[in-house]
Amino acid sequence: MPRKASTVTEPRSQQYDFKQSLIRTGYGHLPEDLRARALAQVDAQKAHWAQGFGVLHRAWLAVVERVLAAQSVPKLQYATYKAYTNQYISKVVMKGSETADMVMAKFTRLGADSSILTAINAVIGEVTSP
Repeated sequence: MPRKASTVTEPRSQQYDFKQSLIRTGYGHLPEDLRARALAQVDAQKAHWAQGFGVLHRAWLAVVERVLAAQSVPKLQYATYKAYTNQYISKVVMKGSETADMVMAKFTRLGADSSILTAINAVIGEVTSP
């Protein structure tokens, strides 16, 4: 029998508010120092989720919205372009170990369209710029 597809939901700040209320009310019997550390951890988790996701995820969402959906790229090819996005950011933008042309040539050999790759480069430049 095939597996049922699971839906990934984004954690919400309400979940952290619930944890925080449990700590404040349900764990009242804890020593004060442990309770303070637990509250600090919950506040740190809330702050982390309030900041949003990392640059790779933000760039990928922008690429899907602005490039792949606009140019009607089949979803079967999304994996190739996601791998390109990740490698471009990692090796060209962050590390500088490869040039943009080297990464583009690698993915063009894998069957990616060079005009789409050029459009992805422009979107990545917008997303990663400060």
